[in-house]
Amino acid sequence: MQTLPRTLYLWLTILAASFVLGERLPSRTPEKRPAATAQERLTGPDFDRYLDAERSLRFYYSGGGFKKPDSLETAAKSYRELAKNIPVPNLARRSLILDAKQHKPLDTALLTTLEADLKSEKVASKEIAAELSLWKALYGPAPTPALPPDALARVKAMHLRFLESEVLAEVAQRQGNPKAAQAAKATGEAVAKRYTTTVISLVLLMFFAGLAGVGLLFLVGYCAYTKKWQWLGKVELTEAPTLGWAELIDGFVFYLALYRGLGLTFAFAVRQWHLHPSLIPTQLALQGGTGLAAMAYLAVKAKRQGATLATIGWSKRDLGLNVLYGVAGYAATLPLSLLLGYIAHALFHNNANTTPNPVLPLLAAPGAFWERGVIFLMAAGCAPLFEEFFFRGALLTGLRQRFGSALGLVFSAVAFAVVHPTQDWIPIFGLGMSFGLMRHLRQSLVPGMVAHFLQNSLAFLMLTALFAD
Repeated sequence: MQTLPRTLYLWLTILAASFVLGERLPSRTPEKRPAATAQERLTGPDFDRYLDAERSLRFYYSGGGFKKPDSLETAAKSYRELAKNIPVPNLARRSLILDAKQHKPLDTALLTTLEADLKSEKVASKEIAAELSLWKALYGPAPTPALPPDALARVKAMHLRFLESEVLAEVAQRQGNPKAAQAAKATGEAVAKRYTTTVISLVLLMFFAGLAGVGLLFLVGYCAYTKKWQWLGKVELTEAPTLGWAELIDGFVFYLALYRGLGLTFAFAVRQWHLHPSLIPTQLALQGGTGLAAMAYLAVKAKRQGATLATIGWSKRDLGLNVLYGVAGYAATLPLSLLLGYIAHALFHNNANTTPNPVLPLLAAPGAFWERGVIFLMAAGCAPLFEEFFFRGALLTGLRQRFGSALGLVFSAVAFAVVHPTQDWIPIFGLGMSFGLMRHLRQSLVPGMVAHFLQNSLAFLMLTALFAD
């Protein structure tokens, strides 16, 4: 049996320490931040409820067959429940707006909640009073106070996103400008229709890809049963100098330890334990820097032993064919991923201890175009590149050498799942098995990278369309 490198024990110690210290970090956030960026405080179930409310609103305003009579009531109820437990001012604001849309009287309890949320954000007392006065002027019982001269600017500063058009229309109407009110309403309806069109297009794309994927899954099952893997384009292993399993595991653990260790060090330095929008560029630099450094670490190991990284699938051989293989692999993965996602949702959607993937709340928060571009690079660029290189390249190759192909696939998929949020373990395990099987059949990381890229890109496009201003 190959001797474990001494460095492996160091990386394991650092990795273990990062998890222990990470669990002990206080839930501290900056004393003052924009209210609209605080969606990171949502738990997994709360974030799902927030998504459902946003979808209901857009479908309602887009009209057509998606306009359900109870959409506003459902969304308003969700925002109200969230506002009770989460000190995010925009949740109470959304509830106020939707109550008014349903011609309900102004809820003074919501105003009290909003006032408390604004105080928790360290907003000046004068500003709080001005905002409460604005809501009373818009939605309170007659006689209502006059709207402040800066009402339009004040509403825009709230970052109400999709519902901003609704409030701006009401302000313009009260100020005697019906043309501006109509324009604001038209803007909101156009945003809703764009969302509906985008979602329908993406759903149709995924539907037809899924149909093709079902057929491919039957083919995979048949090949597995008959052992005719050549029907799936299997490439046989070639004899070549390669890193041993212990060296590959050492490189994999180094990658995790470096990423976790530097991330935790940075969190201590800035006293910020959550992935905040202001830290997006730093997070990209951390993700890319640690990934490249760990790849170089393995490359040096391989060179010293007369091997190359091609033995773990890092090769341009049959590049075009492997790219197409990855597209087909994504189609085959899609129905399995949807099924496992449904099972995970049924098991975890009421578990208040789960937290969403830290990138998802960032998409829910308003941000500049470049910020979303950086998030896309993180989710659809760095994640497929580095996760496939280390999980399906270093880890799977090492485990396959040590335990055989079947156990190697399972163990690497389990490891891939547990580094993600708990409620995603089941579907992520399925993805890990699918990407690993592609790596095993083609002896290349390219198919898994392509499938991984498509998986993350479509999820990004769905959420970006949902949270478009």
